[in-house]
Amino acid sequence: MYCIIALSHQDDGLLFFSTEQRRRFIRRAVELGARWGVKVLAWHLCASEVELLVHGRPDTFKGWVRLLHSSHSTELQQLRGRRIDWARPELSIVSDPVNAARNLHSLDPFNPWSSLWDAAGLRSTPQFSAAWLQSQASPEQWWQWAGGPHLPLGAGPMEPATWPQVLQAVDAVTWQGAARQNRVLLTQLAFRAGWPVGALCEQMEVGRAAIRKSLNSSPRPELGAAQAHLRHPGLSEVLEDEMPTLASHTLPRPIIEALEAAS
Repeated sequence: MYCIIALSHQDDGLLFFSTEQRRRFIRRAVELGARWGVKVLAWHLCASEVELLVHGRPDTFKGWVRLLHSSHSTELQQLRGRRIDWARPELSIVSDPVNAARNLHSLDPFNPWSSLWDAAGLRSTPQFSAAWLQSQASPEQWWQWAGGPHLPLGAGPMEPATWPQVLQAVDAVTWQGAARQNRVLLTQLAFRAGWPVGALCEQMEVGRAAIRKSLNSSPRPELGAAQAHLRHPGLSEVLEDEMPTLASHTLPRPIIEALEAAS
């Protein structure tokens, strides 16, 4: 059975106070769902409400929601000393799950807190799988349904980017930022964003052979999406909103000198 489950704070209080809390909530919802036979197919997070499109047996939903409530409440209690008074969960059976997912995604295509970015190929959220979404429609179709403009996915000209901007683009796509498994992706993206090999060696504290190996490797599957986050104004603004202090970081000296010479 397909259902939309809405979770909210009883007095419209905040459920989330940071990016990491939102991310942990989604990972936890998927992980707990796997234990209870509940498959999370699509999601949308607001500050005081969560909507989840799920598939499973109705008799499993109650236990899953109870654990999701208690684990998130415990986290907020430990981190902020706040107690959540959960409202009674709202469960709506849906006969057209694709349309239900479209409705979850239709608020704002540049809002990162829905599964639209996963459906559109702009992110690979850890633990969450967009396989069902992408089996129902193409990434381009999901993006168009949400009213999103054309995205510059794939190769194309890029403006020079600072290292924090490169990190944030990778983090937006993988939710894992500078994790070791992203080093090849970071290298390939930074090189395309104007970072010469020498500057990459210094920044990443590795030798030229390691940088060359990463650059000669097959492009990472997430590279096109990471490039789009730097190239499209709407997506790059999201990066700036997420980490506004990054604007103060400068480009590497070789890029600055090249730009000055060109002008």
